[in-house]
Amino acid sequence: MEYTCRYKYYCQQHAERIANTILPIPEDYPLASGLPIDFSKKFTQFCELAKSIYRDIAKNPEGYGCKLVPVEEIDSDVIKAGNRTVSRAVDTLFALFKSAHLHNNTLTVPVQDFLKQIKGRNREEAEIQRPVPKYEKVLLRLTEFGFVFSNFNGKPFSKNIETFDVEYPDDPVMMNTMKLYFECWDTLWFSEIAARLAVRKIKSSSAKSENSPFEGWQAWFHFDYKITADRAKIPLRQWVVDNIHQTEQSRQMRDFAITFYDYSTCYPDIKFNIANAAGEYFYKSARIARTLYGRLSLKLPKVDKSMSGILAMPDTVRNEFKKDHPGCCNKVKGGGNCTHSFKWKFDGVEYCGCPQQCFLFDDLRIDLVPGYWELLKLQYNLRQEVR
Repeated sequence: MEYTCRYKYYCQQHAERIANTILPIPEDYPLASGLPIDFSKKFTQFCELAKSIYRDIAKNPEGYGCKLVPVEEIDSDVIKAGNRTVSRAVDTLFALFKSAHLHNNTLTVPVQDFLKQIKGRNREEAEIQRPVPKYEKVLLRLTEFGFVFSNFNGKPFSKNIETFDVEYPDDPVMMNTMKLYFECWDTLWFSEIAARLAVRKIKSSSAKSENSPFEGWQAWFHFDYKITADRAKIPLRQWVVDNIHQTEQSRQMRDFAITFYDYSTCYPDIKFNIANAAGEYFYKSARIARTLYGRLSLKLPKVDKSMSGILAMPDTVRNEFKKDHPGCCNKVKGGGNCTHSFKWKFDGVEYCGCPQQCFLFDDLRIDLVPGYWELLKLQYNLRQEVR
């Protein structure tokens, strides 16, 4: 994606990326049980506040205590460690609301309970509450957005302070909206832990072919409205559209991916992996297609079976079958060809490829979607229903 300026650190890019991918809030989405009927309106305002905070992190990561990893860094683990610190503001907000009581739009926070949360000492919540060293930096930045903290002087709370209050004078009712959101997330997280444990008991080969549980950990930092929704009432297509919106893809790729999904519904034996933003399509537990990073990936190990469909496609597609696709992670020890490589002929010329590397298509015109699915239909003898 393109950023608004040239950043020095990865965490700045990551913060802007999150701000730009927070989903628009539908006016009439089905709310989770117990939420007030006007919740979506206030939640929309909360999301706008969240975007502003993320954009402030992008401008001033030092102010939030983020790990400053230069954009020249190439170690992915170091980059990820830096990006994770972008969540410090949200982690701090969660710790505040998790450890406090709300009364008359004022949050009363016992200091020791807050410190227990902010230091990540609850073992059962270790995955949801990351430690936030120097939390006082985050609190100080939040005052710039209208939060008011009593008994706070910009430094860690002293031992003689037992409680402190948090208010949001610009919109007092917003405090209730925030607390409801974090409660929804708290409930969702622990229900999803149970769901993921159940999925782990299933063989991975079969689990891949089904729609996985809601992956809330990422949605949580993106303020995904579905955290506060009656998720069973949200159509699968809306999940797909939302997942695609939250990926770093061009408008063309997003439109293509949505159309590709819509066309997939004509094939009843195809399973779409809802939990993966990569847009993965499975047939009999095996992934056969994926839309991500500006490309369409198709697995066509028996090219001859799809040849009639290939010949009907334009050169931008046919040319992918007129070259070798060497190299992948499945090489023979000591070097050599891929252990799963396969060969095919096109116009009398033999080519060789690795199933992990081919075939990748850059032509994302919407009118080619039926043709791409025809290649898969021929390859796997897919049943097609008329819609």
